[in-house]
Amino acid sequence: MSPPNATQAALLRSGLLHCMHQLAAELVAAAKGAAESGAQVSLPEQLRATAQQLQRWTLEDLSNMQESQQLLQHAAGLMQQYNALPAVEAERRLAVAQAAAGRSCAYPRCANLGGEGGPAAGQGVGSMRCRWVHEGGLASGN
Repeated sequence: MSPPNATQAALLRSGLLHCMHQLAAELVAAAKGAAESGAQVSLPEQLRATAQQLQRWTLEDLSNMQESQQLLQHAAGLMQQYNALPAVEAERRLAVAQAAAGRSCAYPRCANLGGEGGPAAGQGVGSMRCRWVHEGGLASGN
């Protein structure tokens, strides 16, 4: 693979900067959620501060890869702390359960999205469960 030319490099930097600004918006939303869920006072403050840093990041700042990497790793760590909050985890589990309820197979990684049946798996037309579920993989926790 050849190194990117100047135009490609500029597009990559611009795209990365856009992603960093989107991450900043996610951090702001997480700070609000963390404050509402009764998280330690420091977490919402850290989320907001990191969001502000990301919002101020410019194309020139991206030239310092080590500093960019450290900031992104710090943001990722904060998001992991936020996602580990009991209220956030419960909300995420509910969303996953609701999404899975309409699937034709109980196994979340099953690629058989075309089977019919949804919540009534085992009835109706088509393949309702994949081989993995039939063989007891779901029941055994594998």
